[in-house]
Order: sequence, then C-alpha cells, then structure tokens
Amino acid sequence: RIQPLLDLEMRGWETAWVAEIDDRVESTLRFANFDMKLSIEQEIAVFLEALRRVKLLAKDATPVRLKMTADSLELIAITQDVGQASEDLEASFQGADVQVAFNPEFLMAGLDLATGDTVTLQTTDPLKPALLRSPDRPDYLYLLMPVRVS
Repeated sequence: RIQPLLDLEMRGWETAWVAEIDDRVESTLRFANFDMKLSIEQEIAVFLEALRRVKLLAKDATPVRLKMTADSLELIAITQDVGQASEDLEASFQGADVQVAFNPEFLMAGLDLATGDTVTLQTTDPLKPALLRSPDRPDYLYLLMPVRVS
C-alpha cells in the first residue's frame, strides 16, 4: 500500500510523490533486498544544518558530494567560477571509503521527512541507488538516485 505523504512542486519538474512504503511492499522491491555494503549513520539535525550551509554555494543543479570515511562525513559543493564549500562531520561509517553525489534538494527532502534523532544512508556502490532509513521508524524508506560527477 503506497500512500502519498506530500505533493511537492520542484522547479518545473513533474510533481514528485514522497510515499510511505509498508513492509510488505518493501520486501518486494529489488533494491531493498540488496546487501547494503556501505552504511553511514548521522544525526538528522546536524546533517541538515551542514547540508544547508554547503548548498548555499551549490547553484542550480550542482550536486553535493558526500565523502564517507571510517569516522567522518564530508559534504562538498563545487561550483564553477564561484568556489567550493565543504563541511566535515563526525559519523559512524561501515565499508570502504567512498564518495557519492546527490541532488541537494532531494537529499534535504528525505532528511526533512525522517523522524527521530538519526538517519542511516545505505548504498552498494556510488553509482547505485541509495536508501535513507530512520532507526526510530522501521517503515521509513526513502530512495535517492546518485548523480554522476567527475
């Protein structure tokens, strides 16, 4: 059963639906059954504040890069002719060091909807879909598609 939670109008894009997916539907989705080798846990409020600061330099469709290492999460936005912004956060990360990029608007939407104090970002590869999950709400699942950066 998929229930729309929020109807968002975003910069001329078609209406995006943010949906709550219950356990029965989740178990049928292929991506949810993958072994998520890369997983980072972060406080939602800290993550959102840092993302908002870095996003100030991310003009138009500039992706925000998340560089994940054993004990930190670095958020980076690089905009041509403007400059670079970065924020370094302490985080709990499992897996090999990796860098993945996301559209900051979509990442912020997922973080805004998560409940509780922390959120977990999981993926199998920097170019594969990622999942945002809330440990306090097991039925919360937010799919994020990465952006390819050079």
